[in-house]
Amino acid sequence: MNDDRTIPDTMHVTYEFKSGVLVTLTILEASTGTFIPHGFLELRGTKGTIHTGENDYKITPASAGQFQTWKPMIEPEDYSLAKDDTLLIDDSYKNSASSLVRNFLDCVKSREQPWATLEIGHRSTTMAHLATIAMMTRERLEWDAVNERFTNSEVANKYLSYEYRKPWKLD
Repeated sequence: MNDDRTIPDTMHVTYEFKSGVLVTLTILEASTGTFIPHGFLELRGTKGTIHTGENDYKITPASAGQFQTWKPMIEPEDYSLAKDDTLLIDDSYKNSASSLVRNFLDCVKSREQPWATLEIGHRSTTMAHLATIAMMTRERLEWDAVNERFTNSEVANKYLSYEYRKPWKLD
C-alpha cells in the first residue's frame, strides 16, 4: 500500500543478542485491536509471562509442558491502577501517558529534569528504529550498542542521522 508512510504500521522482528538470547518485537498499529491481553507488552520468561498495559499488568506463572509437571515458580498477580488511584500523581490524570505529558510540560516551565529523560527516550526507541532501518535496507544488521553504529552496513549507518533544518546543526 502506498500511503506516504516512512515507517511500517505492522512489523515482526527477531533480535539475536551476543549471549544467544532471542527477542521478538511485534508492532501492530494497522488496526484498533490488540492480540496482547492488557494492551502493550508481553514478556515471556522461564518462570512465567507478564502482560502490561498503560495502567495495568498481569503475571501468569509458566505451566507445565506436554511431558512435564512442576510447581509454579511465581504467583499469579493481576493489578490495575484504576483500583488504586493513590499511585497517580493527580486525580485528574486518567492514565500514565497523560501523567508523563503533564510532567514534561511542567518541566518545560520549571527547567527540572522530566521523569522520561532524553536518554530514556533514546534507549526505549532504539530497537524499533533498528527494525525500521533493517526493513528499509532489507539486510540482517549487526549493531554496536557502545558506538551506536552498524558494523556490517554503511548503507544502514546513513539512516542513523539526517540533515537538520537550518540553522540547526549537530556538532
